[in-house]
Amino acid sequence: MYIHSKIVWVLNLAPDSFSDGKIYNHEQLVERIIFLKDSWADIIDIGAESTAPWFQPISLEEELWRLAVFFDVIKNFPNIIFSLDTMKAWVAKKGIEKWVKIINDVSGGRFDEDMFSLISQNPEIKYVLMYAKNESWRADLKENKNQEDILKIVIKFFEERIWKTEKMGIKKEQIILDPWMGAFISKNYMDSVKILQNLQVIKNHFNFPLFVWTSRKWFLGKLALDNWAQDRLGSSLASSIFACFQGADFIRVHDVRETRQFIDCWNGFQK
Repeated sequence: MYIHSKIVWVLNLAPDSFSDGKIYNHEQLVERIIFLKDSWADIIDIGAESTAPWFQPISLEEELWRLAVFFDVIKNFPNIIFSLDTMKAWVAKKGIEKWVKIINDVSGGRFDEDMFSLISQNPEIKYVLMYAKNESWRADLKENKNQEDILKIVIKFFEERIWKTEKMGIKKEQIILDPWMGAFISKNYMDSVKILQNLQVIKNHFNFPLFVWTSRKWFLGKLALDNWAQDRLGSSLASSIFACFQGADFIRVHDVRETRQFIDCWNGFQK
């Protein structure tokens, strides 16, 4: 069975990211993007605000300041597909003006009421619509106390949000669904496992591409006993490849070179 999923590499410009964020200067960012290009990342996803549950949100001004160096260097890489991880419509607008092709919104359009209007006005832009259980964008590590069926919850959320996108004039072909994992699902790590096991169910239900990020997530540490995010290469590879077999069209990873090596060798073994 061949793997055709696109590899999305995470490039964090948030110094408080849970895994590998930092502030880059111009030269450092150019060097990092070249490395990612040479590692055969299909898409580079830029984010400037941490969505970890223990960090506070940042202002529009702070997010734009962190992204300024990216907006400056993106013109040097016209052949790379860039995705921008933001929930703020104004930041997304600036990214689109700078040739970003995908907007990755962790709030599912609930944080900024102008986001859906912006996406509908730019039909060439893909929009990653992410599940998050809160009415706001931030994960909160709450238990699924009522033991509700997490799969039904996620499907109901997407049904409601997709209806909203259609009402706002966003085209079906623009939408990519992200069921998320970890804290955005619940504190029970098995809820994340269940979503991972049922990606094909979600895909069949909606007939939209799926964008999946398990890389270095805390719930993997519950399965493999990896205490630190940086130690989760093996579990990240296992979960990402499992997601590919469950129908993921895009896998968002930190370890792009290792993931590419795995996929290329796996596909080579099928010949």
